[in-house]
Amino acid sequence: MSPDEQRAAMQATVLTFDADTGAGTLVTDEGRVVAFDPAAFAAGGLRLLRRGQRVRASLSPAGAVVAVTIYTLPDLSPYDEEAGPPRPTPPAQRSG
Repeated sequence: MSPDEQRAAMQATVLTFDADTGAGTLVTDEGRVVAFDPAAFAAGGLRLLRRGQRVRASLSPAGAVVAVTIYTLPDLSPYDEEAGPPRPTPPAQRSG
């Protein structure tokens, strides 16, 4: 696995989250604080985050957070430069 692939996703803890804007900050397991923008929050398909919640952050090759999702949900990485930020797969529609 290449260093870029190893860096495609990381685990972190929510430090701040603004529900009005969808932006916030995470603390990585190494103690580094990283910000995410509303687009990264929207790409994860979530409705809300709480301080202290464990998350997975998908990263662009440049190291920017491009998606934030709950740690137990499927990994959205690797980031595809041509396709843009990862998009969550919608749940299967129920019939009947």
